Amino acid sequence: MKKLFMHLSLVVLTIFLLAGCSGSKNQGAQKIKLSKQFRLNDITFNLQQTRVSKIVYHTEEEMKKLLSDKITELLKEKNLLSDDESMNVVKIHADYMRTYVGDGSPASTDSLRYPEFGYKIEVSNDSSILRNVEKNGLSFQGGMVMNLQIIGATLRSKEHEVKFINSLANGIVKSIEKL
Repeated sequence: MKKLFMHLSLVVLTIFLLAGCSGSKNQGAQKIKLSKQFRLNDITFNLQQTRVSKIVYHTEEEMKKLLSDKITELLKEKNLLSDDESMNVVKIHADYMRTYVGDGSPASTDSLRYPEFGYKIEVSNDSSILRNVEKNGLSFQGGMVMNLQIIGATLRSKEHEVKFINSLANGIVKSIEKL
C-alpha cells in the first residue's frame, strides 16, 4: 500500500513538473508595429433597447453621430488622427443597450438606468487586419448623485444619454491609445 502511494505521488509530481515547464511565452512571435496615428475609416453603431419608451430619447442615428463626433474630437486632441494614406486604418463597431428603471418588473418606468455597451476596434493596413480589440459587458458607472437619480427614476432626458455616449467614446479612445 505504501509503495503504491509512493508511485502515485511520484507520477502526480512528475505530471505537475512537466506541465509547469512546458508553458512558455510566445517569444518568437513578432509584435506588428502600428502607425503612430490612424485614419478613421468607419464607425458603426447598434442601438438596442429592452422596450419602446413613451419618452423620446436619441435615435440610433443621433447616437451614432454623437459617438462619431466625440471619438473624432478625442482622437484629434490626442494627435492620433490623420488623413495620411500611409497610416493604419481604424474601424469601430459599438453596441449600446438602452435600459430602463424597473425593467422586468411590474413597476417599470420610462426613466433611464445605466446602459450596457461594448465595442470592437479593428486596425488594418491596405491588405490585412493587424489588431483587434473587443470589450463587451461594459456599463456606465455614475457618481452618487446619478445613482440617486436612478433610484428616484428621474433620468428622463436626452442629456443623460450624452454622458453615457461620452463615456463609451472615452473608453474606445483609451483602447486606441494603448495600441
